[in-house]
Amino acid sequence: MTRMIPGLAAALLLPLAAAAASQDGKFKADGAGTAPCSDFTAALEAGDRVKVAGFAAWTEGFLTAVNALQADTYDITPWQTTPVLMEKLRRFCLGHPGTQMIEATGQLAAVLAPYRQVAESPMVQARNSGRAVMLPAVILERVRQVLEEERGSGLSTAGGDFDAAFSAALAGFQKARGLAETGLPDQLTLNMMFP
Repeated sequence: MTRMIPGLAAALLLPLAAAAASQDGKFKADGAGTAPCSDFTAALEAGDRVKVAGFAAWTEGFLTAVNALQADTYDITPWQTTPVLMEKLRRFCLGHPGTQMIEATGQLAAVLAPYRQVAESPMVQARNSGRAVMLPAVILERVRQVLEEERGSGLSTAGGDFDAAFSAALAGFQKARGLAETGLPDQLTLNMMFP
């Protein structure tokens, strides 16, 4: 099916379209990208793991192409797991059942773009109460910035590490928003900070 890049996705993906689409900005979508959102939400509701996995794999491929082709993008999903991405798509698709998945995924990329990782960053481990989360150091620094902005002051952490003070500030953020007080930059907390 031939498509034009719509709305918000156009701004994010314009360089991709210019490099890869025809002269008039059109390109052919394949696979799950041609399906309407209603097919995706129906597969989720039916618990059809095979179809959902197909949509997830297609989405991951699309987002990998964004990483490869979009300027100033190392990773458009530096902390988001596939289930988080599928939930974001599900919410969009419930309100737009006739929208093709390629457009829905383009909209997802546009939402993720402000929070993308622009350069490689070492992975770091945040530990609290016997649990650990791995994430890029640059994302942990963004978490610190959010917490410091909210508090109106810096965190008194040794050398910027994830320590008890950082964990306590994060638990306070979580408590104020009704999240489980893990004291870790977990998926729900990161999704609240960087929607």
